[in-house]
Amino acid sequence: MMRLGREHGFFVTYNHPTWSMESWPDYSGYENMHAVEIWNTGCERIGYDEYNCHCFDDLLRQGKRVYALATDDNHNGQPLESPLDDSCGGWVVIRCEKLEYRCVTDALLRGSFYASTGPGIHDLWAEDGVLHVTTTPAHRINFITGARHTGSVGAHRSETVTEGAFRMDPARDGYVRVEVIDQYGERAVSNPVWMDQLR
Repeated sequence: MMRLGREHGFFVTYNHPTWSMESWPDYSGYENMHAVEIWNTGCERIGYDEYNCHCFDDLLRQGKRVYALATDDNHNGQPLESPLDDSCGGWVVIRCEKLEYRCVTDALLRGSFYASTGPGIHDLWAEDGVLHVTTTPAHRINFITGARHTGSVGAHRSETVTEGAFRMDPARDGYVRVEVIDQYGERAVSNPVWMDQLR
């Protein structure tokens, strides 16, 4: 189905791995997806641990060029003021010039977006072998790679950070992605920066 969807021009996503009760032996064989859902509000609100960056990194480390999505999958079973409401808990922030269909779909296909459950990523760029990021106020900013090479910028409990930098190792990292965690534990997840695209 993923292959057929992609052949017919659809943006193909792998959704709610936890709710689907799938693990590495299942999803490691999937091909032709554009993105994996790293957060699903609806599933999380009914009790599943649907923060799936472990699945995202598994696929990236396998060499699959996929993006990260955060979505609601809302069914509106609870009122908006309820802590179990499944609306507006996960989204993607897209970088495009106009709020028009083709601009949005092109940005999705290029990976010109990030996934969030709260925090914002203002800018992300590579310069002279260093990945830089600026964000909304955060408790911690993590740099995660395809190797055992990570970095983190953190703040004391009553303070915040809004920027970070990470020296990449193109020979071993494979990719680097950024994860922003705010004081409430909400997260923003960037799409991967692939080392072979920086050369």
